[in-house]
Amino acid sequence: MLNETIQHSYGSENDHLDILLHELIRAVDSWPSECQTVFEEFRGALEEQIRSEERFLFPFYEQRSQLKSHSPTDRMRSEHRQLQVLLDQIQQKLEMSDWQIDLEVTVLKKLLAQHCSTEELVVYSKMDEVLTAQERDAIISRYERD
Repeated sequence: MLNETIQHSYGSENDHLDILLHELIRAVDSWPSECQTVFEEFRGALEEQIRSEERFLFPFYEQRSQLKSHSPTDRMRSEHRQLQVLLDQIQQKLEMSDWQIDLEVTVLKKLLAQHCSTEELVVYSKMDEVLTAQERDAIISRYERD
């Protein structure tokens, strides 16, 4: 872990989310009975990453960038709320054994792709520029423990 970058650590988690989302898409298309299990794994991973970003990463970013308003993290938090709404909608349908979640999953996929791209290009890369190796290690360590 020493001297690992924010880009690599959090970006790897984005890659993991992408894999889980594709598994969900396959389940919707082929194995509806597996949707709930696959969805729960995806949701847990996404919510864990959101918590970590909002607790540790975004506050550091805002402090270091000295942006008091109109920070990219404002947009990221707004998108986190949108993602949460989509997760809730999918969960409600699955709880009612309604496997027709194609539309919600499509919207989720598009929003998540855009969201992750912005995070990686703006937030993660900026963090790697402004943080010392020790600070990066501390954030990544907290993320992995949380």
